[in-house]
Amino acid sequence: MPEMLEESAEVDVFVHVPKTAGTSLRSAVVNHYGPKNVWIYREAVRGFYRADLKMLDNDNEKRHSLKSYTTRLPAPLIEAIIHARSLRATPKPVAFERASAIIGHFTVDEFNEVSSARPSRTFTVVREPLERMVSHYRYVRQHAQDNPLIKGWKNSSNPSLPFAAFALDARVQNFQTSYTGTDPSRFDQIGVTENIADFMQHTGLIQEGDEAPKLREAVSPILNDASLIDPGFRREFAEFHSLDYTFYVTALGNQALAGAT
Repeated sequence: MPEMLEESAEVDVFVHVPKTAGTSLRSAVVNHYGPKNVWIYREAVRGFYRADLKMLDNDNEKRHSLKSYTTRLPAPLIEAIIHARSLRATPKPVAFERASAIIGHFTVDEFNEVSSARPSRTFTVVREPLERMVSHYRYVRQHAQDNPLIKGWKNSSNPSLPFAAFALDARVQNFQTSYTGTDPSRFDQIGVTENIADFMQHTGLIQEGDEAPKLREAVSPILNDASLIDPGFRREFAEFHSLDYTFYVTALGNQALAGAT
């Protein structure tokens, strides 16, 4: 397990696009760098928690006092967290200073100061756009909480919400491209969900021959919706999300190139 990196060392930044096997990626990142060295970003509070403490994960901060953690942390970090508790988040500079890796739902644009504060490498994983959209739709239909994936969908549990209407709504247009910051060239490496084990090997998260973390759902989720086999809808979807398809093709090419080197 790697030790804590020096402050001047490189920090690896993993942009987690929702519904692209990001949970499996996060597991590999935490296993590789060690929980104490990974800071996880929560979009809901626009802040961080450290992977081993999980102080801000699943609202644990409501059930546990800071006192139980103080013996594990250096004094400056305790001070920073105490100050941040009113914001329900660990300050960004603290995470940058301490992290070997950062992962979460954010765009590269939001974290451009990483490259100026410390040397960095930036990675992400994308997924075949229609398959990712099916997962997004299923999540919206099944959950009602205030969540970045659901925000703005007032009828999230309404069974009358058709997939085609959801998939062609401006709120999800080119979702992956927008989520990652609109410029794929800013990433050092882009993987694809369908070959996530290869991506993990190329980035050093797992060794060749090691088993990749299991995906939580099938890569090709089943949805009983006639639009999925309608050629007209599929053409319209491809045009509406053309930037995402370009991004995905770029990722496939990059991963193939990485595998050849």
